[in-house]
Amino acid sequence: MRIAPARLAPGPAGLLAATAAVAGQREDTRANDAVRVVRQIQSIPESSIPGPPAG
Repeated sequence: MRIAPARLAPGPAGLLAATAAVAGQREDTRANDAVRVVRQIQSIPESSIPGPPAG
């Protein structure tokens, strides 16, 4: 008995979509963290950043 590929497609496609959604949430969280860190670094006044060592 042969099973038509069209019957099997929704299962793996749904699993793939769910996996992509979870990965998308993780990427969003990481991107938001990265933006937060960059903003914190940019908010540091240049006067408080030490210069190169004298030498």
